[in-house]
Amino acid sequence: GRNLVIRDISSSDPYCVLTCRSPSGSADKPAVFRTAVIYSNLNPTWNESFVFDLPSDDAEILLEVYDRDTIGSDDYMGEHTFHLAALPRTRPSDLWIPLQKVEHGDIHVVFTFKRSSPWPGDGQAEAPMTQEGFGRIYAANTGKVLTLPRVCMAGLDLKGLSLQDAN
Repeated sequence: GRNLVIRDISSSDPYCVLTCRSPSGSADKPAVFRTAVIYSNLNPTWNESFVFDLPSDDAEILLEVYDRDTIGSDDYMGEHTFHLAALPRTRPSDLWIPLQKVEHGDIHVVFTFKRSSPWPGDGQAEAPMTQEGFGRIYAANTGKVLTLPRVCMAGLDLKGLSLQDAN
């Protein structure tokens, strides 16, 4: 994290909540993960990784940042929604993103996508494009357009939320 907002007297105790959900209304319960609390730090480094099974082709990850309070409820510090269909599947996405609904603050994330099951044959062949529940990806190593099973895995490296310093 970088330049997060102050929610205590002179600092914050930030942590992140990540929710993988399907806006199209998947009946599955969303996967929710939480990072550790980094005490008295407006530029935290979590250096944590999480793996999500994507519930649908339009899956998104909501990242919310909160300030941990020992008395009363935790304070909101911003959020960002990642629309996973917009991210490349063939290489990691290393991003600094501004938090929304807050005055300032950025979060560093790295997304990496992995297949949850092998491709038919040698793993490099094109799968049928007509099957419901498949999306298209480009395989840079073969130059082919492949189909992606509806249930694939997205890894969010909270190294990415690793939140490494930009310097």
